[in-house]
Amino acid sequence: MLSIRELFDLIKSLDKTERRYCRIRLEERGADTAYFELYRQLEGSPVFDAGLGLRLKERFNSHQLEITRKHLAKLLLRILNRYHLQTDRENLLWERYANAKLLLQKGFSHAGLRHTALGKAAAQEAGYPYLFSMFCRLELDHGIRQKFADWEEERVVAVHESVREGMKKEEAAREHAALYEILLCRYWKKGVVRNFSQTARLNDIVLEEHQAVQNQRKETFRSGQLHLHFQSVYFMMTGDPDGSLKTFYALDDFFRAHRQEWAADPQHYVRFLQDVLETLRRFGRFDEMTHFIGRLNELDITSGYLKIKIALLLAELHLHADLARKDRPDDIAIPAFPAAILDQAPLQDVIQWWFTTARAYFLKKNYQESLSLINRLLRIPAAELGAMNYSKIRILNLMVHHAMQNRDYLFYEIRSFERKMKSAGTWHYTEKLVVDYLKHWLSYRPFVRKVSVESLDDPYEQVMVSELGLKKWLKLPAGPDGIGTGF
Repeated sequence: MLSIRELFDLIKSLDKTERRYCRIRLEERGADTAYFELYRQLEGSPVFDAGLGLRLKERFNSHQLEITRKHLAKLLLRILNRYHLQTDRENLLWERYANAKLLLQKGFSHAGLRHTALGKAAAQEAGYPYLFSMFCRLELDHGIRQKFADWEEERVVAVHESVREGMKKEEAAREHAALYEILLCRYWKKGVVRNFSQTARLNDIVLEEHQAVQNQRKETFRSGQLHLHFQSVYFMMTGDPDGSLKTFYALDDFFRAHRQEWAADPQHYVRFLQDVLETLRRFGRFDEMTHFIGRLNELDITSGYLKIKIALLLAELHLHADLARKDRPDDIAIPAFPAAILDQAPLQDVIQWWFTTARAYFLKKNYQESLSLINRLLRIPAAELGAMNYSKIRILNLMVHHAMQNRDYLFYEIRSFERKMKSAGTWHYTEKLVVDYLKHWLSYRPFVRKVSVESLDDPYEQVMVSELGLKKWLKLPAGPDGIGTGF
């Protein structure tokens, strides 16, 4: 079940109507219950801090808090599922299936079969083959119990044939999704293709994806979306960012042409825009970001959770543009977000915002503010930070202490960082490059190491170099043996 922190984040993510609905449903079960008291405590606290922890300990003992937390998490998820039932087609179909099954078990054959027929039609129209097959199974089970009294053999064959056809479509969609996910994993692990063997493997998977598209008799929203995502990754793997950019525009047009498919829950579209903007930022294509930032601003979103997510994302993108373009770091403007706002945002977005702000303070030579944010980030458990975030935060910490000339601290911190990265299996090229540079600096030796351009083609390394601004920090010459002089 959810931890106390996750429960707090979930409650803070609720919009006004969701919150009211949850309070009413919980109060109906008992206004003086321990789980309703826990809900009130979490809802009433503006931030998740030590003060909230003390208040909870005073109100509940450790054993009671654990039981209450589990019960509240179970109830809250059940209530929210019920609330979103009317806007989620899959949930509506599940409810119809449960109703049809109950009616048939109770012996109301006509009503149960009517629900089953409506469910089959809705599942087929919405593109849920597995739910369609479940409705068909209900129909067949009822026929068996009735010894197929009103059935002809042709009808039994027809039902099984329709199930088989639906499963074939589901399998085709699953295979298509698998090809895209394999390609995406390969891109993030290995980067662009660099030799004949990698090119041959890429061509093989492209051919398989082409066959998967051809085998689907009718294009669905999901298949069209997957095909364009696949193409965008293919162009990035072949070192063609312009081709990838054209695909991004095509994907945006595709989403807008099928607005009814995602309008009720725009999180997938927001995630797509976020991925595009992060990719453009990584390649330094800041001028192209304007179009997609405009798309974010056009969204009519009722969820306060998503509004905060978008506000953070936009602020972070604009700040990155300032970091990249401005020759005078003192002019960088850092937007301020109240703690209450940040506490309602997704944790990964808050981590990214604090990191970008820490780097901005570093460039402005406000090292104390930068270290304050870095230390706040390092207090978050490494498992929640993620491997890439943990690594880039530790590297930024090294960069700040290098600027402050803290040689004694760096001597021990470098050894700690190197030991930690190697033991975690995350000792990548960027980490090696930074540590090598700092070791040369500590021993008063010039850093003359040649930088592998191939290694920096790796997407992981591109993100690290872009996020940390290593091109400017290392001051390496442009050309085949250097990183370059860009952002």
